[in-house]
Amino acid sequence: NITAPIVNACDCVRGTDTPSVQLDNIAAAEMMTNHLVSLGHKSIAVLSGPDKSSITIDRLVGHIKGLEKAGIKFDSNNVIYGDYSIPSGANAAEEIFQMSPMPTAIFSMNDEMAIGAIHQAKKHGLNIPDDISISGFDNISFAEYSDPPLTTISQPAEEFGSIAMSMLVNVINGVELDEKYKLLPFEIIKRKSTGRINDDS
Repeated sequence: NITAPIVNACDCVRGTDTPSVQLDNIAAAEMMTNHLVSLGHKSIAVLSGPDKSSITIDRLVGHIKGLEKAGIKFDSNNVIYGDYSIPSGANAAEEIFQMSPMPTAIFSMNDEMAIGAIHQAKKHGLNIPDDISISGFDNISFAEYSDPPLTTISQPAEEFGSIAMSMLVNVINGVELDEKYKLLPFEIIKRKSTGRINDDS
């Protein structure tokens, strides 16, 4: 049997010793949850990706950690699953808007679903962030130009590719890696889609 040289990047396969490059999704999701909580939000819906994805799992763990540290009980009923696409975000948001009482904020696990949620919120006549805050994840190029501009987590996409390729070349050439598991940095980008909770909410 021939084993092909492999380096995992982003959505990494668990339970292997394969070299990997990934974001600290747990810490990043916890940071975004902390941001929403700092604005007074206690009822936060989660626009989740597919439940088998390692990224989804880690971001949900981080979200729960953020809630627990703030003394807020996690409610699994507030998690709506999508597939990281804009339409799935719109569809999931529709479910969120039917909740009673409606959550005051949405933590979306990627920007596309967040943009879908913003679109759906406007169809319902909701003002963002006055009626509901919506946050994303990834800081895609369109996030800055959505209406309103999207609060999100920025990660170094180009660095993912360059580091993974460099690691792969070393694996192919039999060069020992300095770091077998590389975690890349992130930062929160605060824009106008999140705001302090309304006292009337």
